[in-house]
Amino acid sequence: MKRETICLIIACLISFILTSGIMNWRMEIVHAELSDTQQSLAKEVFRFHVIAESDSANDQKIKLKVRDAVLKYMKAHMTRAERRDAKATKAWTLTHKKELTDTADKILKKEKVSIIELAPMTNLARLIQKDKEAFSCIEEIVSMGGSFKSHGNCSPVAEYNYWCDPDGASLVYETLHQNGQKIHMVGLDVTRKIVLTPDLLEYMCRLNKETGEFVKKITKFYFDFHWEWEHIIGCVINDPLAVAYFINPELCKGFDSYVQIETEGISLGQSVVDSMNFYRKASNARVLTEVDVYGFFQMFLSRILDQEPEKLDILQDLIRGDLK
Repeated sequence: MKRETICLIIACLISFILTSGIMNWRMEIVHAELSDTQQSLAKEVFRFHVIAESDSANDQKIKLKVRDAVLKYMKAHMTRAERRDAKATKAWTLTHKKELTDTADKILKKEKVSIIELAPMTNLARLIQKDKEAFSCIEEIVSMGGSFKSHGNCSPVAEYNYWCDPDGASLVYETLHQNGQKIHMVGLDVTRKIVLTPDLLEYMCRLNKETGEFVKKITKFYFDFHWEWEHIIGCVINDPLAVAYFINPELCKGFDSYVQIETEGISLGQSVVDSMNFYRKASNARVLTEVDVYGFFQMFLSRILDQEPEKLDILQDLIRGDLK
């Protein structure tokens, strides 16, 4: 959960206290009209609540833990008068924003979190620069990016995500090395083996026309790209493999190694994999080199097409090109 989310959570908690105070006040003064300030606060309460909502059950649990911790802090440090008066509560909150944020941070840093990084690592690099301790709390990072022995896709040696922000990727890899942690590098060596062919795409349309046609539309650009630049009739679907591997690590195999990202020159963005341990440095990456192609497509198609895996009866033949 990001710091912006923490602020929204705190806003919800402030609103909860204000609402409680207003309720008590209304019980003492029966049938009294809400003041303009209270009406304005009621609107803000609703807006903050909606923004802070999340579809994740786990995030909801964490949000409740943060709420309880912040409420406990506020009740312990605010006077009764400050809790009952809207203006006093707002003034107190503004002067104690750092303490409230720190309280929320303490709860969040105790939680386990995993990241599937499907884009340049700018966001993770900024987290390191802003709060290195929070970054160290990340339990697992799966990155779609890099390349070991396969050629690049935006230069002879570089994969796009690392080429786009090599400094960010370099900082992430080096920080992981310092922390004694490893990133899972789902690079072009394995993603290039996951090719969505015209036959597979047609199969998807047969099984689920609406979803299949949608996938056909959003992958047309990539079909054209791979034909122009790599002379492949098909589309390499990189990101779904990273997600599938996160769900089931048995889909891919590889080895541990120290990896460094080049930040300048002709090799900008290259993931330099020290597979022979020349640097004598501790590993900071799990470099994936093998993939269960059938296992991936079985998971991928069954989930996005809402089909039972056993009903994908000709999938294996389509992948092998043996369909007659």
